[in-house]
Amino acid sequence: MSSNHLLIDQRLIVTMKSIFVSEKHMEETLNHQLHHLLLDIDLIYLGINKNILSKHGMRRVRYYTMRHLYLSPQLSLGELSHLTLVDRASLSRMVHTMEKDGLIDREADEVDRRLFKLSLTKDGESLFKRVQADMNADIQSRFEGLSDETKHRLLELNLELKHVLSEHAQAEVGLE
Repeated sequence: MSSNHLLIDQRLIVTMKSIFVSEKHMEETLNHQLHHLLLDIDLIYLGINKNILSKHGMRRVRYYTMRHLYLSPQLSLGELSHLTLVDRASLSRMVHTMEKDGLIDREADEVDRRLFKLSLTKDGESLFKRVQADMNADIQSRFEGLSDETKHRLLELNLELKHVLSEHAQAEVGLE
């Protein structure tokens, strides 16, 4: 087990103790406990991903931008903004930097010349594949302590949770 995984495991133990031992937390509803547990898991997961991405000099938003462009080439800035949950102005600056770095191409839309379609360059695609290979290798080790049965249960429960939260987001804040 790497020192990063050990550190994250230690953080998880401290986090779990604070969740279940805190008197204040005991007064919270089950929904609050679930909310805080998900936030803690998210922070741990983001920390793991941050370590991998930093090896490639990359931050999370840049990774997700490249991931979306890899999976769906020819996205508009508006579509990419919607997918990454980054406002257009911030995303536009980042895309401009990535274009200067030779990672993204920007082509005028054939129908509406005011719009641009974004795609990864060969260098951008190559970088994304290297990062994704490291990510995939780490993903395999993240869950090796869980049985296949547990993984299937977690997948099923998390898909249900994703559905419920997506419906809430659509109803409350107009997200898809």
